[in-house]
Amino acid sequence: MKKLMIISAILLLILSACSKPDDTATNDGQSTSGKVTVSKVEVKASNENEFIEPGKTITFTVVETLKDEEGNTTENLLTEGYTVEVDNKDAAKTNDDHSVTILQNTLSGTDLEVTIVYEDKSYGKNYVVRKNVEDTIDSEGVITDPEDYDSLVNKQRLLSSKYIPSDLVKLQVPTVLSNPEINQLRKAAADALIKLFNDGKKEGFTLSARSGYRSYGTQKSLYDGNVASKGQAHADKYSAPPGKSEHQTGLSIDITCAAVDYQLSAEFGETPEGIWVKENAHKFGFIIRYPKDKEDIVGYLYEPWHLRYLGVELATKIFDSGLTMEEYFQQ
Repeated sequence: MKKLMIISAILLLILSACSKPDDTATNDGQSTSGKVTVSKVEVKASNENEFIEPGKTITFTVVETLKDEEGNTTENLLTEGYTVEVDNKDAAKTNDDHSVTILQNTLSGTDLEVTIVYEDKSYGKNYVVRKNVEDTIDSEGVITDPEDYDSLVNKQRLLSSKYIPSDLVKLQVPTVLSNPEINQLRKAAADALIKLFNDGKKEGFTLSARSGYRSYGTQKSLYDGNVASKGQAHADKYSAPPGKSEHQTGLSIDITCAAVDYQLSAEFGETPEGIWVKENAHKFGFIIRYPKDKEDIVGYLYEPWHLRYLGVELATKIFDSGLTMEEYFQQ
């Protein structure tokens, strides 16, 4: 009997040494004891910023905060047991490790909502896709993404002399000049311009297009003529050198109205038509590309007539921010 009791005691000691109470939790050297409860659940992401670049991957971790009866807490990091979903599969994909990768061709301004589901509860993360414009220019300053609607063109970022948009179409709105080249835009911009003009007309504002697409050669002739007649300084202030004009993208259009005799004048911005355009262009995917008092940033004087097509999402975000296109990509 005594021998049996000794054997039982030894077995109890062995079992005690090999087990841990169910109500004890440890993590990273910290521990809680007694009754343990989950006091908070949150999701941490490798990118907690508002903006995310195309091609980047975001990882997510579910974090449980455990708390014992004495108030001690510790974090329990989970890498499984939850699901991740995206609301826009044209912009991003989910991976087997619960991460999300932004597709390389996703344009700036695209909204993305990621939903993490853990124990029947949903946790959301919201992002806006935005390019790093430094990645879209080569060593000679030539833009590498000219076909993208969010391509940034200015005096420091050139278009190749060989670049011609692949989907130019004839404008289907009232035009001022007869030159067939400048009465073109890329299809998405041309379609949006029709909607802009039609909605303006419904509100009592009649608009006309004066100059759309201009080839590298046409821009060179205009610039060289400006230099010859008015000097280099004047030409650099009021016109773009070839390769540095947004008109070559086929995404920019100069518009006007009868109140300014169909000319390109800063007074257009003070007309009822110009005011309406300024307040509503973003709804159709356009921005006023060269706003007032932003010459030092955009490189050009105020041009209330110069619209740039970006798509509704990006145009609206830039309009709402009150920033120029340059500032938006740099913030």
